[in-house]
Amino acid sequence: MPGKEMTSPRPDRPVPRFRRGTVRIDRMQQATVVTVPQWPLRRAALALFVTAAVALTFAGRAHQTINVGDGAYRVVVGLLNAPLYAGQVEGIDLAVFDAADQPVENLAGSLLVTVISPTGGELTLTLRPQGDKPGYYTGDFIPSVPGNYSVRVVGFIGAVSVDELFDHIAHADPAILDPASITVP
Repeated sequence: MPGKEMTSPRPDRPVPRFRRGTVRIDRMQQATVVTVPQWPLRRAALALFVTAAVALTFAGRAHQTINVGDGAYRVVVGLLNAPLYAGQVEGIDLAVFDAADQPVENLAGSLLVTVISPTGGELTLTLRPQGDKPGYYTGDFIPSVPGNYSVRVVGFIGAVSVDELFDHIAHADPAILDPASITVP
């Protein structure tokens, strides 16, 4: 504690003076602990906060948003997992909101989602609601090759016809990585 005189574990030796925040182990393996100042903890907390804010900012950019029906609805498409590797199960993260930013539910049967691989191969997914997240839908697929994938959303949101291509659905380039980069020989 600041202002409090420390005593030595051995009365025949005085307590040496050190800078605040250091620990000294003497020859007898006895520790003399000096108070750690608060500013390193504050600095670490600030660094953690800034890191989290940056991560959340980039996480939001990992999806592509397109307004449909003259702004009546907002469709957001991205990938569920990161990092993404060829040969592993992946999922589409699709969300639909109205002009008042309210989630639009019960669209799993009225939208068709097709994943397009870098080689041009296509797979139409079966959409399903994402648990307890209103307005969010997903469909599973397994990317076969590394590269950038696109997603086409076709169908109806209410009376509004939708036919949009989402070609920037991930913030990594390429979106799907080669698993050889993390495979142990």
